[in-house]
Amino acid sequence: GQAAVAITNARYHQDVLAKQKLERDLQIAKTVQESFLPQDLPKKKGFQFGACYQAAQEVGGDFYDFIDLSEDQVGILIGDVSGKGVPAALFMARLMSDIRFMSLTEDDPAEILTKVNDMLVKRSRRGMFVTLAFLLLDTHKGRMTYSSAGHLPPLMMKANGRVHRLDSE
Repeated sequence: GQAAVAITNARYHQDVLAKQKLERDLQIAKTVQESFLPQDLPKKKGFQFGACYQAAQEVGGDFYDFIDLSEDQVGILIGDVSGKGVPAALFMARLMSDIRFMSLTEDDPAEILTKVNDMLVKRSRRGMFVTLAFLLLDTHKGRMTYSSAGHLPPLMMKANGRVHRLDSE
């Protein structure tokens, strides 16, 4: 009887330790993920930006970014990495870096997503993938160019308060 109690206690202890490790890993992933989300919104004459991020669980795969490309141009990135935890957070961080780099050499959102996709395919591990929407806003021309890589269409609120799905215009 004492041996059975000792074995049960040992298994319970192992389960508690495993749960604590998972909680630490998720907290690290959350910290990494939040550190890559923008701390400030762009300031462009005639435009107002807003963003809100709230993960459904400890760590989500959703992310966004604003890429200040010039005085008149800002890139807007919205995406969702498959999975969660540290691997997904690191995948997201690398992806955001790739998009930022490619945005400096390309000015067409579709071309940016195509090139980044080619890079991801070459180094993807564990079946991870991402959906993305990339918008390039030219505030001087009042023009937005948009491309999607499997992501749900973004919503845009106009000055009159009306909300539009970008794929429906």
